Amino acid sequence: MEMLYTDKTELIYTDITKPDPPSVNIPYTQIATIFYGVTTVKKLFGLIKKDVKCITIKSTSSSEYKIFESDVGKETYEKYLEMLTDFAKRNRITMKESAGSNKDDWKL
Repeated sequence: MEMLYTDKTELIYTDITKPDPPSVNIPYTQIATIFYGVTTVKKLFGLIKKDVKCITIKSTSSSEYKIFESDVGKETYEKYLEMLTDFAKRNRITMKESAGSNKDDWKL
């Protein structure tokens, strides 16, 4: 099952990491920014920090949709990145490479 599909004007996101995964349609008018790159993930109450590649789709309704390379594999992650690059160009959406720290990522 794919995690992300793109249409001309909307994204279809399915969180396959959850049981009975729900799908969400996100029109381009509701997408604020798409971030990609290395992100620090904290586990075990913040004691373990791990850098992973991640695509984050941030919507105007304060929702975030994340795709981790470890969940989908390297080839699929690269395919999603290409699809989102084309989608962002076509619909004039800001696509920004993340710096790895949350303080720097969310400044626009």
